[in-house]
Amino acid sequence: MRRLLLPLLIVFCFAAFSVIRSEPAPGAALDAEVGSTSGASWVLGSRVAFAVVFLLAWRLRRGRVAWAILALAAVCEGFGPATRSGARADLYLAVGLVLPVVLAVLAWLREWWVISRAGWIRGIALGLSGAATYAFTLPSAAPWLEKARGWGRAPAVPQGEPTTQSSMSFSSRFGQWISDLGLGGPGSGGAAGSGLEIAPAVALVWIVALLVALLALWRKRTPIEAGMVGVLIASALAYARPDQLRFFAVACAVVLGAALVENAFTLAFHDGLTGLPARRALEERLQQVGRHYSLAMLDLDKFKLLNDKHGHEVGDQVLKLVATRMRGVTGGGEPFRYGGEEFTVVFAGRSAGEAQAHMDALRQEIAGRKFVVRSPGRPKKKPKGALPSRPSTITKELKVTVSVGIAERSAKYSTKDEVMKAADQALYRSKKAGRNRVTIAK
Repeated sequence: MRRLLLPLLIVFCFAAFSVIRSEPAPGAALDAEVGSTSGASWVLGSRVAFAVVFLLAWRLRRGRVAWAILALAAVCEGFGPATRSGARADLYLAVGLVLPVVLAVLAWLREWWVISRAGWIRGIALGLSGAATYAFTLPSAAPWLEKARGWGRAPAVPQGEPTTQSSMSFSSRFGQWISDLGLGGPGSGGAAGSGLEIAPAVALVWIVALLVALLALWRKRTPIEAGMVGVLIASALAYARPDQLRFFAVACAVVLGAALVENAFTLAFHDGLTGLPARRALEERLQQVGRHYSLAMLDLDKFKLLNDKHGHEVGDQVLKLVATRMRGVTGGGEPFRYGGEEFTVVFAGRSAGEAQAHMDALRQEIAGRKFVVRSPGRPKKKPKGALPSRPSTITKELKVTVSVGIAERSAKYSTKDEVMKAADQALYRSKKAGRNRVTIAK
């Protein structure tokens, strides 16, 4: 969960800094290359940040991040000095309608490589969305933009006739709420006083896009989706503060870069099946745990027989369920997946006797539960009508036990390899003594 909160923390830090930093003149960032030396530095910094994150996404084969960076870069460069002042308001409105949709779709899609077939198809779609954005600035698109700009505006009321909230439509009430926030509408000053008005339709699109990205984060729960949520928030801040466009562009790049790093760390140090830290993470932890610790090796009893009888799909489900129980181990134990059906728990600062009590409690909890697993023939959705006459065809209840061996670092077992080998030998004695028990290395 902490790695999913990192992008949001970065956005919060940038937003807080934007409040306390000295603000440039309104609209200065819209004329990117025109202005002070500090403004030019932000232009260069945003371009470098975009390039670095794009190359990182390319190397790690994360197409969604690569195309998101390209979309953000296109928006930043589109508001350069070459933009005609007359077309700027139309382009501002078009970007507000298209950009959040693009980012929300990228958050929802599956991952792909940039130069794969799927990557090219999505790249073409991204290019078309960019072309559509600039097409909105053409004179022929003026009626469409006027409809979008007029959505949410309260209709004119005859003089002397009172206006109540109950008589207003949803769009009018929403537009009034946006105006009350000082984001758009008459007398609000527009976006950061730049003269660019945030239409209620744009605010609604951005809110819906953020909800879609949050749903994708809840569904997938990976750092990339968390990064997309952070980018949507940061880009919304940039849209509301066009005078600090490049500043929040750097924030978007930093958020996506952090998401890429966190995702790479997760893939390298976490087991893909159970979600527990993997063997590489265990080796790193043993180098940092200090001189006083105990290590427990845990193995599922008769797991090969379970796989042969019920299939590897059921075996994988059992591993996930056991891993879920291991996350609740007491005594400060840190669980890892060692490999296959073996798990490891590290107890920093505890003796083997202290670790034994906590591992025995975990063993009893696993043995006392019946694991209900999904059978291959069970439908993903609940069928309509009467349930099948044989419930066993839908679910299976399995009783799972584990054997545990514990070793403590001491003068006899002074290195991590010796401690692990001693714990493994104690585990073997638990198996030989009848399984479903905890044994301490002698």
